[in-house]
Amino acid sequence: MRFCYFFSLFFFIVSFNLSAQQDELREAIKNYEKEFQNAEKDSLRLEVLIKLANIYGEISLDSSLIFQEKAEKIARNAHEKELLLRVLILSGNTYRIRDNVKKSLYYYEEAEKVMKRLPVTKRDAYTLYYLAGIYRNQGKIEIAEKHYISALEIVEAQKSAESNNLKYVILNGLIELYKNDEDFRKAEFYLKSLQKVVSGLDNTDLVALNKNEAYEYTKDIQNTIKSLENSKYRTITYSIFGIFVTILISYIFWLYQTKKRREQNNAVLAAKNSELEVERQKSDALLLNILPKEVADELKEFGKAKAKQYTRATVLFTDFKGFTNISSGLTPEKLIGELNDCFVMFDEIIQKYNIERIKTIGDAFMCVGGIPSINNTNPIDAVLAGLEMQRAMKLRRKEKLEKNSDYWQCRLGINTGEVIAGVIGITKFAYDIWGDTVNVASRMEANGEVDMVNISENTYFLVKDFFVCLPRGKLVVKGKGEMEMFFVEGIKPDMSLREEGIEPNESFWRLVEERFFILQKY
Repeated sequence: MRFCYFFSLFFFIVSFNLSAQQDELREAIKNYEKEFQNAEKDSLRLEVLIKLANIYGEISLDSSLIFQEKAEKIARNAHEKELLLRVLILSGNTYRIRDNVKKSLYYYEEAEKVMKRLPVTKRDAYTLYYLAGIYRNQGKIEIAEKHYISALEIVEAQKSAESNNLKYVILNGLIELYKNDEDFRKAEFYLKSLQKVVSGLDNTDLVALNKNEAYEYTKDIQNTIKSLENSKYRTITYSIFGIFVTILISYIFWLYQTKKRREQNNAVLAAKNSELEVERQKSDALLLNILPKEVADELKEFGKAKAKQYTRATVLFTDFKGFTNISSGLTPEKLIGELNDCFVMFDEIIQKYNIERIKTIGDAFMCVGGIPSINNTNPIDAVLAGLEMQRAMKLRRKEKLEKNSDYWQCRLGINTGEVIAGVIGITKFAYDIWGDTVNVASRMEANGEVDMVNISENTYFLVKDFFVCLPRGKLVVKGKGEMEMFFVEGIKPDMSLREEGIEPNESFWRLVEERFFILQKY
């Protein structure tokens, strides 16, 4: 049941990330979720996971890999060899698409081990073909040949509708293998086999070429092999090389003369381009100081940025107690300097936890996690950031008091829920967020206490297994009535380094991975 719960949660979260144009995929995911929950056998669950991995392969390879990893674990535990083979092949193909040779080699080799325990009719020739290609690129000629031949044996045994296509590509691989290794005798041997395959085809047998094209292709290969074997072509090669060198020298001389003629004209243009580039970099840097990078890029490309709704984001507010009284005794320069130091410190902390600063209003500071880059851990991120911000403020106040200088104290409130984010303004851009979630976060800060992290009931249910939370009961909130609130005192001792409740340990991150299906550390 716990396993089904985690997958249901993951389906729910990811389905919200699909765009309006992907309703069909959203519906398919819902159907597979029901099918997964109703499945009574591991084999049926595996079939669903493989289908989901294939669906997410069209959307996000990262999401597809999550399902592949879970399917592999189930298949290994349930000893479902055929389904395990399908999962391993799918993982190998996924990493091959991503050009991750090391990972794709691992999964293809694991698939090969499983195939050896299955009858030849259940084996996969494409997997051995891909393995042979990797070994060929690594210079392992004999191992590559062994896998190509094994792939041919599977094709011969299975005699499927794709047999001719498979023979065609596998024999091409063998020819290239020995042609590149300059073993022309073996290359010609496999060329004859390829010619036999082509001569027995009709025009419907090959996907990539028709029979005439395939025949011409084999002739080209044969001519190439003979050309490489024939020593007289070396003389031609040297002659061509000599002509090429002569042309190259002439071309370089022409380029030199052309360059000299253009230098004076280009000097002025280069100077202007340099000035424009400097100004462009300045404007880009200024824009990135105002807006998140994704929003700034969208604004530059399209001239506007669309407002977006986020299903789950976590908003954090801070405010300083005693700010008015203490600031009245400071010069304007000193006041701005102290505020800047605090907010720079806050910025450095929230950047560690992938949280976006939205704005400051006077001595108030607002930021939000989970936008514009969506992540599932934003409630955890915000609470960790809030605890660190309060520790930093208490340390700063202690240092000031030791110097007989008063210093303000920080109230901090957090709430999780839906928000809308977008850019407003034409001459002056501002990235902002709206929604009831923002209002409640502000109320959490207003009803908090100094040096404490005050969270809403929404946030509490998402983080309670990670942190020590002190219930405050129901408090009357302006415009909201009574609301449950909780103080976060720190990380649970068994999930923190040295059981100090300050820094997360490996147990903390393992639980984060289990609950939110990601691997994300800071």
